[in-house]
Amino acid sequence: MEPFALLAFEAMAKSLIVSLRPDERSRRAECCRQRMRALAHFSDTEIEHQISLLPPMPTAKELQLIWDELFMIDLWPANRERFGIDMAAIVATLSGSEDAVLLGSR
Repeated sequence: MEPFALLAFEAMAKSLIVSLRPDERSRRAECCRQRMRALAHFSDTEIEHQISLLPPMPTAKELQLIWDELFMIDLWPANRERFGIDMAAIVATLSGSEDAVLLGSR
């Protein structure tokens, strides 16, 4: 893997790990609550329902798309050899479940 790809991977992994922490998830949920109150005028019940639907992190498929677009693997598949990573394996590792590899690769 190229050095700058390694730096990008480290930054993305750090961001995902931090996003899974309970205090960070609570902070994000509170930001969403405030925005929904201000912009959508949802009731508290509607807001809590919407918050409950938020996933703990993006799916492996979504993360793979972001990574592939970042390194233009979507346009030049040969770039996968130099920059490619398996986001399904990363999501599985972070979630502690090998089932995430199967679900994320769909």
